Amino acid sequence: MHDRWRLRGRLVALLEESPTIRSTAGRQLFLQELDTVLGGPPPRREHEVLHLQLVELVKSCAEQPGALRSLAECLESLEPNTRRVAEVYRLVDEWHVTEVFDGHEVWWLREELHRLRGREVLRHLLVAARSPEAPPYCASAWHVLAHLSGLNAVDGMPPWLRFLDAVAPLLPPEAESRLQALAAALADNWGMGAQLTALRTRRSEPSPGPSMAYLVIQFEKYGGDDDSYIVSYWRQWASPVWQPIRGEDQRVERDGLEAAVDRIVLRTESDWADKDGPVTIEFVLPWELLNTPVDAWRKELSSPSPTPLAMDYPVVIRSLDRLYARQWHRLWRSRWRQLTDGSGHPHPVYYAEPDQNDIRLEAILKDEAGIVAMVLNQPPTPRSPGESQALAGLRAGLPILIWHRSQVVDSSLRSLVAALLGVGTSTESELAQLPVRMAQLRRRAWTEDTAHREQHVGHGLSILWDDPDRQPGRIWPPDSAPKEARND
Repeated sequence: MHDRWRLRGRLVALLEESPTIRSTAGRQLFLQELDTVLGGPPPRREHEVLHLQLVELVKSCAEQPGALRSLAECLESLEPNTRRVAEVYRLVDEWHVTEVFDGHEVWWLREELHRLRGREVLRHLLVAARSPEAPPYCASAWHVLAHLSGLNAVDGMPPWLRFLDAVAPLLPPEAESRLQALAAALADNWGMGAQLTALRTRRSEPSPGPSMAYLVIQFEKYGGDDDSYIVSYWRQWASPVWQPIRGEDQRVERDGLEAAVDRIVLRTESDWADKDGPVTIEFVLPWELLNTPVDAWRKELSSPSPTPLAMDYPVVIRSLDRLYARQWHRLWRSRWRQLTDGSGHPHPVYYAEPDQNDIRLEAILKDEAGIVAMVLNQPPTPRSPGESQALAGLRAGLPILIWHRSQVVDSSLRSLVAALLGVGTSTESELAQLPVRMAQLRRRAWTEDTAHREQHVGHGLSILWDDPDRQPGRIWPPDSAPKEARND
């Protein structure tokens, strides 16, 4: 009860500070808006003291399901994008905490979860909770937990319970143990002890190998200049939470991109000299560079014998255009979750036909919910059928696209690709190992005799492997310009 008194008092104080509410005309408009939303008049009695009127208003809304949320929304319509409105939303969310966790001590979590901030951290936790992106006013894990407390269950389990289980490993050991005990007690109260145990069992199963570290290198065209790009990069050593370190942006001429990548790779390897484990390199490319053979680019260019990147790393491509096309992200996340859940759909790979390069292909992909990967019939060069096929796959949310950079995938090459990659009848759980298998294929290609090396299929295959949970974000503010690339 004390917590509810505190929340009500703070809500009243915020409303009393509002210039809209302090104005008689503004207050009447606010009450009319609230009346319309609630379908009935809130208390309209005028008091000589504004504070008393607001106490009565907040008390009345607190007694009606959803009315406090409506109060916040009406205030937002009159005072959009203000800190006051954001704080009102947070207090309304905390009111849900008092309802959902009634009888349990949870307020100690506020301080612990306030330490967990950053959009990527919160996005990771929301993915684990199978919940949509948090509202902009959620700046910490505590705000997200409070927000989830007012949402309905997903797949039979409240999102706040999934969230508590996901966030526990990010806390200090003592707080982690205390939170796990709290989550178990809450699950028992809600009759979900078995579901929580099953969820924890799945998460505790050993992974097939050591956690992967990532170096993400992104190219974006510099304004209207066709010959130069902004080269940006992010890197992170193995961690369950995507919180990469961002490197320095550079403007690079197109013919200098390989040298710029060489410098980034060597700098990263030098900084990671004391670490041990696998590293994947991801190239985030715009449409016009999608067919670039980045896996064949070399490192140690100044040495007598530079080494192809594919010799040392799994190298995958990502789509810059999809990162920026947020209208495609919902389907993308859905297909990615299907891939990583390992649900084992019998036909997860689709092979595009030569005449499938329009809206019909997109309709087929969207209609077949089990598809997570597609082999393009031809490379996605600009204004080609392969580009149209790639666009259909991205719009349908497919996280995996495979193609040969110089050949049409006819029946013979299709069979060879299926046999070499093992994707002809694979399940999603097997496809999850595709970047590693592709890396092995490419290394085998480099062991061929010089006379036959270029004929090996491993030299021509490209793989677009797009994880929606590792988004580097926009690369540089409009009002700042990256430094010119060095020529050393």
